[in-house]
Amino acid sequence: GEEGEKRGGGTLEEALQDLRDPLLPVRAHGLVALTRLVESRDKEALSQSSKLVSIFKESLAHSDSYVYLPAINGLVAMATVLPNDVVPFLCQEYAQLDGKQHTQSHDEAVGSASGGGGSKSLGRDRVAGTSRASLTTKWQVGRAEFRMKLGEALVKAAGKCGEALPHYSGAILASVLSSVRDPDPLVRASGLSNLADVCPLLRFSFTQVKHEVLDCLAHTLQADKEPKVRQAALTVLRLLLKGLSQDFLQVLGDSLGPVYSLLKQVEGTDPDPLTQTHAQAALGELDTAMRRSIFPPQTLSKKISILDIQQ
Repeated sequence: GEEGEKRGGGTLEEALQDLRDPLLPVRAHGLVALTRLVESRDKEALSQSSKLVSIFKESLAHSDSYVYLPAINGLVAMATVLPNDVVPFLCQEYAQLDGKQHTQSHDEAVGSASGGGGSKSLGRDRVAGTSRASLTTKWQVGRAEFRMKLGEALVKAAGKCGEALPHYSGAILASVLSSVRDPDPLVRASGLSNLADVCPLLRFSFTQVKHEVLDCLAHTLQADKEPKVRQAALTVLRLLLKGLSQDFLQVLGDSLGPVYSLLKQVEGTDPDPLTQTHAQAALGELDTAMRRSIFPPQTLSKKISILDIQQ
């Protein structure tokens, strides 16, 4: 408290006070101030990390971008500073949003944070006890919209993990794949978009999860009744082939044949013309990748020698 005021910077209590304000811009400023405290690794703020994560999460549920966009940035900041705690926590929260009702409000989350309470871990034992109550809101934007916002925060957080990402890749991938089974087609399409963002981040560790990813895409293309979801799955495949570039033969290996057969099947039998077009685009990318792999681009150069002719 007092030291922060002497420095002239915003304190944790000031940020929490802003969050209680009825005016949206003031509440948004409170979220931005909290994020800055986290990014500067303020000791007082990080001592209440679990409560701050809860506040950011609750703010995602607001329908106004004034509030939920700073909340996404706040969660990404938390995951960057405390990845071991926050990334697995976000994965579990995202994965479990399968239709459960929310019960705790934003005001309750802010109140619990301002009440002090020292440092608390976001470890798995604590996650299990708080997650059912923490994903709750009085604003009640739909569960589907809330899950999509949380997914956006998770993918952005994954992008900040850097070289540590393979350590969390299993949890991140499992939570993203779970969203592809969501009853809401918008969430399924959003989950596939997240998958397209996550796979390139995995780089060489993708080989360890390729069967899970490809099985998920195959099931979507063969069983999902929504054309937009099938199109999203084809976009993932196309971007995957493009991203793997010359390594795609080595990475896909024995999966290459089934992928080709699946794309040809969708191109020839899918009832939706636009989905067929997406399949053709993916086949085009597969052909390009194959040519690139078999015939790598050659750098043509000509050596020109300038002779020093004596007069």
